[in-house]
Amino acid sequence: ADQIVIGPVTRRLVGQVFELVDLRSHALKGITEPVPAWHVLHAKIAKDRFQAQRGGTALTEYVGREEEIALLSRSWRQTLEGEGQVVLLCGEPGIGKSRITQELISRISTGPNIVLTFQCSPYHTNSAFYPVIAHFEQIAGFHREDSGEAKLDKLEAAMQAMGGVPPLARPLFASLLSLPVERYPSLQFSPQREKEELIKARVEQLAAISAQKPVLVLVEDAHWIDPSTLDVLTFAVQTLQSERVMLLITHRPEFDPPWKGRPHVTLLTLNRLARRQTAQIVERVTGGISLPSELLDMILAKTEGIPLFTEELTKAVIESGIVVRKNGAYALVRSLDELVIPSTLQDSLLARLDRLTAVKEVTQIAACIGREFSYEMLAAVANRGEAELTRALDTLVGAELLFRMGSTSSYIFKHALVQEAAYQSLLISRRQDVHGRIASVVEETFPNIAANSPEILALHHTRADQGARAIPHWIEAGQRALARMAAPEAVRLLTSALDTNATLPASKERDLREVDIRQMLGSAHLYTGGWHSSKIEETLEPARVLATRVADPSRRIAVLGYLFLSHTMRLHYSKAIPLVQEIHDLAQDSQDLADRTQAWSAAGNMSCWTGEFTRSKDAREKVLALYDDEQLSGFARSRGWDPKSNSLTWGGFSLWVLGYPDQARASCAAGIHHARRVNHGWNLAWSLHMGTIAHL
Repeated sequence: ADQIVIGPVTRRLVGQVFELVDLRSHALKGITEPVPAWHVLHAKIAKDRFQAQRGGTALTEYVGREEEIALLSRSWRQTLEGEGQVVLLCGEPGIGKSRITQELISRISTGPNIVLTFQCSPYHTNSAFYPVIAHFEQIAGFHREDSGEAKLDKLEAAMQAMGGVPPLARPLFASLLSLPVERYPSLQFSPQREKEELIKARVEQLAAISAQKPVLVLVEDAHWIDPSTLDVLTFAVQTLQSERVMLLITHRPEFDPPWKGRPHVTLLTLNRLARRQTAQIVERVTGGISLPSELLDMILAKTEGIPLFTEELTKAVIESGIVVRKNGAYALVRSLDELVIPSTLQDSLLARLDRLTAVKEVTQIAACIGREFSYEMLAAVANRGEAELTRALDTLVGAELLFRMGSTSSYIFKHALVQEAAYQSLLISRRQDVHGRIASVVEETFPNIAANSPEILALHHTRADQGARAIPHWIEAGQRALARMAAPEAVRLLTSALDTNATLPASKERDLREVDIRQMLGSAHLYTGGWHSSKIEETLEPARVLATRVADPSRRIAVLGYLFLSHTMRLHYSKAIPLVQEIHDLAQDSQDLADRTQAWSAAGNMSCWTGEFTRSKDAREKVLALYDDEQLSGFARSRGWDPKSNSLTWGGFSLWVLGYPDQARASCAAGIHHARRVNHGWNLAWSLHMGTIAHL
């Protein structure tokens, strides 16, 4: 009573998606032999596309890779002994990286362990912490209709169940998921400090969990990882060496892991399978039914030892109708000369899509949405009736091109190349129409995606050739990344904004927007490379020309300020000194307090570095007299530094040279104090740096 009990056929289909209890065999009415039965408890927390794949018929039995599996098993044994391990599993698409990870998981399943999966996505390479956020949403069981408070309750319950979550981490994790944090004490961290504490808390949680059970952390497709999640991995590699945690990271050859060479890091590169092993895959796909030798030879020659290619091409050949089953084997019914075997995996997949004419368009629309997609999103975009859409999805699942994600209404393409093949099969004009439709649906029906992931909306507008609508979302995403000190993501997002802006017709509005984007991009380069980065000059020189052409003094001063400091830090005084005069001339006619303050700050800064310390001291006094805390509260956010804290700290150095050590010390202390109030990470670091020079 009140249980769900399944038999052996269903047990095979559900694979590892559910937690089951073996009820052993039972005699059932009307059935001669006892029937094995299992009690279904609940869906497993860590569902992923490969666990779903294990439940279907598409995944062939394990072939080859004995040495690779032996190495992974040894690494796991070392992990059990308290020696944390990192294994980098490298290979080209379709080579079997995920198949091997599933084999390892299967082999360690008899012992106590926790497997945590983090899936990177090509659509989210610029979305800070995307795999971490997706993991939390999955284990917490969020639903679209959940309120913010309901999601927070679910997150709390999930954290309680997992254990190892310190009180400080709870508001950090809630903030990461854009959930209300009013129930927690305010942390009042700067964005940079919050990011650092978040990374630390996530890794410390892994260490705490591993004290109870050994942990296998599987990071899939790291070649699509965002920089912030990469920071999490880097910190984990550095700190979990003495914990019962094994990091298994799959990636393609183009990804260059920054941890190679460490004693507990192993790089395992997968080569293509031998002919004999490839033939075994063909045999598994055909169910042991032999193919004509000449057809088998052709498949082996075309697939060149890539497991996924072999599997898909074999299915394509069988479905083509060139062979029929006769006397326990497949026999050719047409000459091989009449058969055009696809020369690439994409051709093979396209051939299979072409035979699914009735559902091909649904597949193409889904491919435009992304590698993973929900039924709700597809239904809204495809504009099909429920019955028609359900039949189409069932057909694609039956053809093993899509997998359902556990018991949810989400789907995932079997492989990234399947999605790419479907996507590329669309005419460009039709592709643009679909992306435009997706963007409209996101804005109208899925406001949470638009609010929390503006880069997704920007991407679809861009691919829909709607550049003017895409740019505000690229900029918003870039500003969010800057606010979180996720500078590498900000560079990519703002570069996308710049590239998209360049596609619009020439106008004053476009030029002004380019100046603003370049200024933000200059800040992003500042945070990644420091003032000495040549990227700042490369980014802002074109903005200087544009600001001069459109006669906007304030924008011009802001750009000149960046260039001045960049030249100064690289000791290009011959370029920096004329800029000071140019800023000063422009500011004299400006009514903007920020412009006038920046002009005196630049003058004092330059005087300090060129040895005119009395002038530097006088300029410092001008800045302090002009500076207004309320009016200039956003200066550091918009321009990357703050003139008051800047002037107080380099002014401290000038005062020391002039013979006023007590005033110098007080000035530096005041500058650092003000920098803390401004709460801008890079500006505080600069003030602390300058303070050390004066004290030195």
